[in-house]
Amino acid sequence: MKTSKIWRAAAHVLALVLFASVLSPAQLSAQSQNEVLINVLYDGTQFDIDPLDDGSGNGVHTPGLDGGPNNNVVKTYDTFAVRIDWNVNEDAATGVFLEVVLPDDVSWAPDATGQFSGCDPTTSSFPDDQTLVCSLLDQQEGSNGTIRALATLDQPLDETELDVTATLITGDDEDGVFDRLDQPLVVSEAPIANWLKGEPEISGPVSTSSGDGYVFLYPLSLIDFSQGDNPPLGSGPINSDDPIDFYDHAFRLVSSATLADADQMAAAGFVTAPEDPALPAPRSSCGAYDGAGAFPLTPGTWTCGDIETSPSGYPVVPINVMDHDASAAPATNADGTTNAVGTGINVLTGQIAFWLPADEVDAEIADEDNESGASAQFENGISRDDQSVDISGQDDVVPILVPGTSGYVPEVSTVTAEGEPPANNTVVASLGTSPVGGSPGSTIGHNVVFHRGPLQILESNRY
Repeated sequence: MKTSKIWRAAAHVLALVLFASVLSPAQLSAQSQNEVLINVLYDGTQFDIDPLDDGSGNGVHTPGLDGGPNNNVVKTYDTFAVRIDWNVNEDAATGVFLEVVLPDDVSWAPDATGQFSGCDPTTSSFPDDQTLVCSLLDQQEGSNGTIRALATLDQPLDETELDVTATLITGDDEDGVFDRLDQPLVVSEAPIANWLKGEPEISGPVSTSSGDGYVFLYPLSLIDFSQGDNPPLGSGPINSDDPIDFYDHAFRLVSSATLADADQMAAAGFVTAPEDPALPAPRSSCGAYDGAGAFPLTPGTWTCGDIETSPSGYPVVPINVMDHDASAAPATNADGTTNAVGTGINVLTGQIAFWLPADEVDAEIADEDNESGASAQFENGISRDDQSVDISGQDDVVPILVPGTSGYVPEVSTVTAEGEPPANNTVVASLGTSPVGGSPGSTIGHNVVFHRGPLQILESNRY
């Protein structure tokens, strides 16, 4: 019996020794009684109706949207706030400070003093955009306080999780006590971009081996508002890895309109700067922008498919764009002007040129039901819909899909600086046989420009 007790006592001592051997010195020493706690006060300032936000705070969202102020979702370029509570519960402490660290692509937004209330303005600092060193100076035992700090997102990608950490450090406890958010914030972003069909350059009538006709050369551009001076909240990058597909609907040109060929482009005077002046190179009738106007030259492989016919009989051209890079948009346009369109910039530019037989153009001009009997309107536009759907104006245009971080989103509708109607996927050009109200170059309502060939008038209006 005594032997059994001795063995039990020995086993108990051995267990204590083994338990102590697996504990670190820090665990064997007294734990710090100081405390720090960090929480989100609010996560955003601009909110939407988001069908994916169920109110649970799980971070699920529609890219670019934020369903509420405390749902753990925050848009790019928006602001969120954290609250840091601290307690010094041990002896009086010297050199007390908080170190609060943000993730990449987020920066602190201090108040007008350059700091946050509760941080000593003289000895507190921001060693970098993500780190706040909030000096609390010397504190007596039992001291406590609260810091409320604001931070602003740059452009982290959609679904990125953002954590914020806080450490309370004293002169006697250099390791400090640590806390982090209970649940990370989730970034919401999507492209905010708009396609523009620009006013055409028109030349004609010109004579070619295929007959007499006109060339209508339209610039096409994709405007990215996330790269402007004041990016919209929730805006994100265009994904250059994915293609862009849309359709050019020539719904009010002429029924025999086709893509212009190289001979027709050259005859119309649409040529690039030639290596040999005797052999000018024709500009592309479907490709990246290669002009000298107010559009930048951007990378991208543009492919026009075979012309299809809509149910009402007008031509439709499928367009595919690959190998584009919206992140590398030039600062200046081909003509040396600044690359800026309202609050955005052109990040992808191309062009498409149509050949219109002269006899059909003349018939439209002579038709009193088309504008005046001395001039005629010619209109076309770009849309997501293919040749199976008829278009008769801007109201019928379906927004083109733009690739983003989390998939494709529709282009946005915008109002231009000139106050024109929302969305500018269609453009109207008026072509006539006599000057109106003055000499060549005068302006009546819209830009009036006279082109080579017999005396004509061109008036363009973008919708």
